[in-house]
Amino acid sequence: MGQNSTAQTGSGFNRRRQEAADRLEGVSSGDWRGPGKSARPRKLDPRPEDEPRRLWARTNGYLVSDRGRIPAAIRETYEASQR
Repeated sequence: MGQNSTAQTGSGFNRRRQEAADRLEGVSSGDWRGPGKSARPRKLDPRPEDEPRRLWARTNGYLVSDRGRIPAAIRETYEASQR
């Protein structure tokens, strides 16, 4: 009984595992980023109020990108220069 029941249990497990694999065949795991998150990359459009900061930074020798976040040190230096 020991060998047969083990073989049958293992056989049943393998059968269920194969059935599950067959159901999932061709199903892409996709680009999953978690619940409520879009798989599309976010657009980092420049905010209009950042444009004077970017212009000031470039004029004063700082390297800043056209889009994205302006580093805090540059923002703070800009604010101090406007006082």
